[in-house]
Amino acid sequence: MNTFVYVKKNGRYILTIDESEHFDVIGLCSGLNDYRVAWLLNQKFSWKLEHCTSPLVIPTKKGANTEVFDYYSFSDEDMGALLYVLKNKQNGKVLCSEYPQLDYLIVFKENQMAEIDTIVNDLRSMSQIIAAYKYSDADFSVSEYLQFQ
Repeated sequence: MNTFVYVKKNGRYILTIDESEHFDVIGLCSGLNDYRVAWLLNQKFSWKLEHCTSPLVIPTKKGANTEVFDYYSFSDEDMGALLYVLKNKQNGKVLCSEYPQLDYLIVFKENQMAEIDTIVNDLRSMSQIIAAYKYSDADFSVSEYLQFQ
């Protein structure tokens, strides 16, 4: 976020430009392993999620250390979206501490056509998915660190 200050004799104007990228998130509850969830999503939605070799690196709250999280990704040109599936709990750490009950996060970046509500309803109809919820990036404190490669 950039802040520019313009000072005039009569007053002061502050212009704040928010350059952060906004994205949609679906939170999932499921007892399946991450590779099974990726396979299930691939089957249901004809996605091609693949395990990424470079993990997502998130700084800890103290900032001195980092935590790494594996994820799956898929670029869907038909939907105009980049999809990422992350396990919320890895190596004894919780990615999104605001929602520790979530097992997985599906992150939709650059979403132009995907109907998130329809996807949530489809997920809820699957027997392997216990629950599915829709969120926005503003709901997570780590959203600024969700920079995938």
